[in-house]
Amino acid sequence: MKWIIFLLVSLISLTGCQQSIDKSDEGEVWKVEFRAEQPTDTEESTFHTFHYMPDNHEAITDIEIVTDRGLEISRESIGPEPSITTEGGCSSCSTTPEDVNIEVNIQWADQGEDYEESLILD
Repeated sequence: MKWIIFLLVSLISLTGCQQSIDKSDEGEVWKVEFRAEQPTDTEESTFHTFHYMPDNHEAITDIEIVTDRGLEISRESIGPEPSITTEGGCSSCSTTPEDVNIEVNIQWADQGEDYEESLILD
């Protein structure tokens, strides 16, 4: 019986360390989702999805995405799907705080016209 209690307490302790953070925002043209999985206080895996909502995603070019957390993406076009997805991570690093918003700036061109949208993920 003591062995079962020890095992349960150990499992609860190990699973209690992991934290997941989800942030998102939707503008007029772009929807952005962010997820951070933090197994420890100094380790993080991040996932970003930038979804272009209008139907003409094949027409957009010169996409520039910059976040205030250091992510920079440059693409000539969006590709066959209307989304751009990234994955990243670090160990022995400063992780994303749960209570901090992430600022995202997206610039792109559509048939010769330049556009820009700023979002705040919270």
